[in-house]
Amino acid sequence: MAVNYIGEFSGDADSDFGDKTVDAMTTVDLVASYKGLDNTTLSVGFTNLFNEEPPFSHHDFFGYVNTVHSGQGRFSYVKASYKF
Repeated sequence: MAVNYIGEFSGDADSDFGDKTVDAMTTVDLVASYKGLDNTTLSVGFTNLFNEEPPFSHHDFFGYVNTVHSGQGRFSYVKASYKF
């Protein structure tokens, strides 16, 4: 499990629109793996498990500061890897 925290910061680039600060954002990523098969690892994981949206900002037309925050919502995946 990984907890990703981006603290609030000054929204100076947004000062024309009145954004004084951009709010903090926390996301959680989770992965579980099984290594019980010969040379094989099976994994299932989630990024942004709780589907946290980036804090709104007038910084860009995306509605958030895309150089700092990610707009990707919850993403799940399954992975299998085999070592020769």
